[in-house]
Amino acid sequence: MPDRQSRDRRTGGAKAEKKEFIRETIVRDGRPDQKLIGIGVIVAVGFAVVFGIVASLTFVLSRPMWERRFPGISSVEPVTIPRDDETGSHDSEPSGDQSETAVNNTDGQAQLPESRSGSEELIDKVKAMIDGHRPGIKDYESVYGELENLVLGFNHSLVMLGRPEESGDIVGSSNEKVPGIIIAVTSNEVVILTDTRLIDVQDAMTVTFSNQQSVSAYLKAADNTDRLAVYGVAVDQLSEGLASYIDAAVLGDSYSLNSGDPVIAVGSAYGIPKSTGFGVVSFVNTAVSGVDRQVRLYVSSITGYPDSCGFILNLKGEVVGRITTEYDEDGRSGQLSAESVSDLKGYIERLSNASSTSFLGIIGTTLTRGMIDKDGIDRGVYVNDCVIDGPAYSAGLQRGDILMKVNDEEISSLKDLQACLEKMDVGGVVELVILRDSRDGYRELSFTTQAAHR
Repeated sequence: MPDRQSRDRRTGGAKAEKKEFIRETIVRDGRPDQKLIGIGVIVAVGFAVVFGIVASLTFVLSRPMWERRFPGISSVEPVTIPRDDETGSHDSEPSGDQSETAVNNTDGQAQLPESRSGSEELIDKVKAMIDGHRPGIKDYESVYGELENLVLGFNHSLVMLGRPEESGDIVGSSNEKVPGIIIAVTSNEVVILTDTRLIDVQDAMTVTFSNQQSVSAYLKAADNTDRLAVYGVAVDQLSEGLASYIDAAVLGDSYSLNSGDPVIAVGSAYGIPKSTGFGVVSFVNTAVSGVDRQVRLYVSSITGYPDSCGFILNLKGEVVGRITTEYDEDGRSGQLSAESVSDLKGYIERLSNASSTSFLGIIGTTLTRGMIDKDGIDRGVYVNDCVIDGPAYSAGLQRGDILMKVNDEEISSLKDLQACLEKMDVGGVVELVILRDSRDGYRELSFTTQAAHR
């Protein structure tokens, strides 16, 4: 052990050394330590490799669990729904692009199936009765027998949805079940469209098919504005018998539906599950103002109720309308109404592919020549109102404004606005160009907002 003297020689005296130490400045030579850098790189690469291996193993091991919990997250075939031309000609035959089968298409996409056979015979019988034949009891029996067969055939596409099962029973009464229709059958899922006006949107629902078999369904997407939702059922839940029993409905061309055409209401036509009604289209209102779109509304001779819900079919067994009470403001019409399914096809397709449509919240009217002659304005969308707290309302649009552009895209009608929003991403920045009336005439204003979830 060194003695005190030798220690003092080494330190030069503690007191003096302290002062000298304080004056010292330690300066690094600035050259990187190559050895330390090399070690750091090796360590970082090692951690990255380990993390990658752990992540891969976690994904592989957990994927079956997640696919059982959420069957829709596995690779899903896209659903495509052909659009209808509102201005085109329509004949009595279904269009070729609507006769694609919903399974095993050559392009790998789920399409709509062929309309069922026998409907042409029904139409011929009705025409024969009109063309001078004096109808008798046998004729009526034959016609209504054919209508009954059409409904029975459509039952393969009709389902009822309710809240998830508890203790083996659907929660609540049978009136808490809402109708839905199968709109596509792909290699891995059954796609079901339903109305959510009378039941809250659930992440999971119990689907009961017309043969009384029930399975669980998962939510793909919902439209809170139009109160529509699309659910999926994993095909591996279906028994062999159920898989062969179900069929996808045809979403028909409702633009060809006119006043006087026979229609069939299915689902809960009278507010009772599986109730059915027969009648004709009393009149067609082609320009009802909806939210961000124009609605074609069919009013039928069938008695309607506040809790009527479901769909209307033409005599080909195609779905041509969704039953609604939204546009019967006083609730006293007493007639069942339905909105055009052709106007909904864009929304339905996006929901079927687990996506949603952008929403601005504009309730407007398409301007036509002569509606507003001040300054010669005869195109655009006249704003009647805005949904409170919606993007357009929050941006500052007012009643009386005329919407001219959305993101530099010319808007001449509500159809243009609807088409623009259908291809717009939810959450994206939207620039609205409007004309606003003032003392000196219309002046152009721009507003910026963000597209919301419809």
